[in-house]
This record gives sequence, structure tokens and C-alpha cells, in this order.
Amino acid sequence: MPITERTDTTQPGPASAAGSPLTTDDGYAAAHRQERRAAHDDHELVDGLDALSEPQSLRTGVDPVAVLAPVGALLALVGVWQLAVLAEIRPVWVLPGPADVWASLADDLGWGASLAAVWTSLSRGLIGFAAAVVIGTSLGLLIG
Repeated sequence: MPITERTDTTQPGPASAAGSPLTTDDGYAAAHRQERRAAHDDHELVDGLDALSEPQSLRTGVDPVAVLAPVGALLALVGVWQLAVLAEIRPVWVLPGPADVWASLADDLGWGASLAAVWTSLSRGLIGFAAAVVIGTSLGLLIG
């Protein structure tokens, strides 16, 4: 609801001196301004709702910025990683290069070692989640 401004003003004169102020606004102008404000607010609301029902865009295809920005960020990250390896900030056994990591991952996936490790991690996580649900629900019911 819009805030209405005060439009009545006290007229100096004998009536105000007696304690009953005279007003120059009979209330019609204030009501008219309030109606115009409300109509304007309603019009903005309808415009906003209409914008939701309109089609997003008549263009078809993929926005190149939406694709290139994440790809560029990933390439920049791998580039910084490779530069850190070339600068020998850490020994290779602590910070291997992207090519070494990719080769090791491909090798592990080839003979199933990674799948076993992923299953072990997932099963431990699921057991922990189930225990948290049971304990949390029990405590919640006890507390009320």
C-alpha cells in the first residue's frame, strides 16, 4: 500500500485561532492522487506478470558466452596448474601436472581401481548419512 502524503494545510485566520483549522483540500485531490498511484502500481505488477508469460527469446541455438565462459575458466585453471608445476612450486609427487593426473585417471579407470574407491567412498557417506538421519530424528522427537 503506497504511503499517502498529507495534503491538508492549516489556513491562518480566525477559525484556526479558535482551534478548528480550515483546510484547503477537501480530500478529493488526495484520494485522486492515491487512486492514480494505486493504478500505476497495479499496472507495473501486471507488466511484470506478463513478462513471465512471454517467450524468452526468438533466437534459437546456444549462447556462446554461456558456453565459453565456463570453458575459458576451466582452461585458465588448468593453465595456472600447469604453470605451477613448471615453476616447481612443489615436488612432482606432491603436485603432479594435469597430463600426469589424466594419464593416471585413465589407467585406474581401465582396470577398475577407481570404481572400487568411488564405491567405498559412497558407501561410507551413505552409512554416515543414514546414521545422522536416525540420530537426528530420534533426538528431534525426544526434544519435541
